[in-house]
Amino acid sequence: MKISEKIEKFLRFFLTIILIIIVYYFFKNLGIINLLIKVLNALIPLYIAIFISWLLLPIADFIKQKLNINYFLASLIAIIGFFIITLILLFVIAPQIFIELKNFIVILPETLAQWKQQLLTNQPQLMQFIDSINPYTDLNIITEDIITFLKNNSHLVTDKLEIIIHYLCKSIEIVIQIIIGFFLTIYLMPNLKHFKNLLIRLIPKTQQNNISQIIHNISIKLHGYLKAIGLDMLSVSIILSICNIIFFSSNIPIHTCIIIAIIAGIFNCIAYIGPVIGSIPLVITVAQYYGFSGLLLSILIIAITQVIESHFIYPFILGQSIKIKPISILVFLLISSTIFGFIGLFISMPLLIIIKTILVQYKIINDDDI
Repeated sequence: MKISEKIEKFLRFFLTIILIIIVYYFFKNLGIINLLIKVLNALIPLYIAIFISWLLLPIADFIKQKLNINYFLASLIAIIGFFIITLILLFVIAPQIFIELKNFIVILPETLAQWKQQLLTNQPQLMQFIDSINPYTDLNIITEDIITFLKNNSHLVTDKLEIIIHYLCKSIEIVIQIIIGFFLTIYLMPNLKHFKNLLIRLIPKTQQNNISQIIHNISIKLHGYLKAIGLDMLSVSIILSICNIIFFSSNIPIHTCIIIAIIAGIFNCIAYIGPVIGSIPLVITVAQYYGFSGLLLSILIIAITQVIESHFIYPFILGQSIKIKPISILVFLLISSTIFGFIGLFISMPLLIIIKTILVQYKIINDDDI
């Protein structure tokens, strides 16, 4: 493709985005966008059902081939298995993670106070500077000040009560939507392929082949990515769990060693900055029990684990199926986190894969441009 054609396609794409933004703000001023958002929010259970069905599609195909049963029964087995695993995560593993996070939050001030005391002991010349930044060296003083603040500002609690109730109702609404989504999945999953064909038939015939190919390519790439990132998180969690048990289980409970390793593994799905964020609970917890030497040892273990993961595990699992340049990942990570907040860190890579697949399909960019 000539450079002029590439520029023309890019400009056409860019102008289309500008036009969409203009139309969006035009309809927003008319109140149509708010109505549309309410309709889309009402369909959240359907989105959940579509996502779960799409996620379990390869598993259902595998069960069907291996057990030689009809697709509906294979889908039902996959859904029940997913439901059981979800319940285990919610009621067995998640509470343990929250308990450890709570313990981490509790010991964090004490750990920081101990580190501060060590700095004061070893570096007397910093005493005046540190005390000028944070005059609190006694946790009892901090607690008393917090209680006094709450007594003097009790109206702040009552003012926020309405917000607390709002978020509580919102949480209940989300739980109900997820439950409805599970029930919709039972109906939707056996008919997912028919549902896809129905949607494609609603598209103009000139674009049906392109859209069908885009959906196929996105599905393959996202399934490959999710499988790879899942195995990658599992590998990192296992490696760190083994290392934590070997080096730190003499003072730290084994279940705590495993939980902080799982937290590090989960955050490992965030490109580049995830391993740093996920390692913070591990480092702080180890430092609480083993001091500065434990801190250095935990950092060393994390660094070695990341070298193994980056050079051996991740390339072996993912291969060359997802070829995206590091600068593109970092830029889109920044954009995604700005738009979607904290959750944007986790969904940035899937969104980038989808956008790149669409742009490559319409030949706006080449596969190696991003």
